[in-house]
Amino acid sequence: MSNILRFPTKKKWEPTGYRINLYTEEDIYIVLLCLNISDDLDEPQKWVRKDLRTLEPEFVIDKMSTCLDNQVLSDACKKSIRKIINSIEVIPLSALHN
Repeated sequence: MSNILRFPTKKKWEPTGYRINLYTEEDIYIVLLCLNISDDLDEPQKWVRKDLRTLEPEFVIDKMSTCLDNQVLSDACKKSIRKIINSIEVIPLSALHN
């Protein structure tokens, strides 16, 4: 009984951001569709590909989640949105300082 293994304690970390993985052109088009269809359609400014790097990930995630309730989008499109949302990574503070 004296040979007890000590397991390391888990380090606590706070999420500092998100990484949205867009692997294909289709993924990029789906995200842009979600951004543009969930905004005010009368507004002349539309989101384009170069805007993706400047947007807050939380804003993009919120727009994508809103689109899941949209009746206009097909089931295949909603499946792609769910796939992108599920692939989002939380980036810990320790990863940024190493």
